[in-house]
Amino acid sequence: MLVVSCPCAFGIAVPLAVSVGIFKALKEGILVKKSSIFEVFPKINTVVFDKTGTLTEGKFIVEKFEVKDKKPLGIVYSMKKFSNHPVAKALRNFLKDKFKGEVNVYNCREILGVGVECGDYIVGKGEIWGIRSDNGYQIIGFGTKNKLLALFYLRDKVREEAREVIERLKGKAIEVILLTGDRKENAKELAKMLGIDKVFAEVKSEEKLKIVEDLQKKGKGVCMVGDGVNDAPTLAKADIGVAILEGTDLAKISGDVIIHSLLPLVEIIELSERVYRKIKENLFWAFVYNALFISITAGVLYSYGFYLK
Repeated sequence: MLVVSCPCAFGIAVPLAVSVGIFKALKEGILVKKSSIFEVFPKINTVVFDKTGTLTEGKFIVEKFEVKDKKPLGIVYSMKKFSNHPVAKALRNFLKDKFKGEVNVYNCREILGVGVECGDYIVGKGEIWGIRSDNGYQIIGFGTKNKLLALFYLRDKVREEAREVIERLKGKAIEVILLTGDRKENAKELAKMLGIDKVFAEVKSEEKLKIVEDLQKKGKGVCMVGDGVNDAPTLAKADIGVAILEGTDLAKISGDVIIHSLLPLVEIIELSERVYRKIKENLFWAFVYNALFISITAGVLYSYGFYLK
């Protein structure tokens, strides 16, 4: 009885399949932080994407700027050190050679989905001063709440693999949603380009979280894909959070899976389906094995002259 039942096949049926799945994921450059994702991914029917740094490369380039004198440039550079957002990094790279000496700024804080505030100064979306992005530009302004001192025009590039990934997800009957803090016009333009039917735009971090919670209340299995600080709460709340490797540390801490580009998202979903199928097969054979041979060792067929010594 002990020889047949120990080690019990039930005890290794799941861990063995999961271990192989993690190993195969690592070979594809996918870091799996929670082994439970292999059982959850097959139940996912909704994938929610962030825009900047996720569907786009998040490598903004300042194509032009408007400023009366160079004095504000040093202030903008110093303020943007308080943010790790891709737009902030682009502004720092652009401004580092355009002024002499940094400026001391005080009482600075990052406002998620808006920008950086230091005392009376603000560096953030042009909408703060009533300026809307146009022609695909992300427009960033600098000034006080009552006076605009400078404007910066940035452009981001869509990831080459984004459309293919979305088409493959839709081919699996998975609903794809775009969830972004960017303005509606830019979000709808990108969604149309990539074939995304459902868009939530101009939403803040807490609103993103509320949208994901509402989807879950409707019985949806939600996977959130993001890269920024403002995506961290939704990455943690979703059934599975997938963080982009190039994203912020907080996003990677909050996510269950870390991928280097969008293509591995489809690969980990397909791998999870195979692992989940193998888990069920292992449990089935483990049940058959235990039910049959433990019964025989217990002497169920002894009266028929069939037993194991």
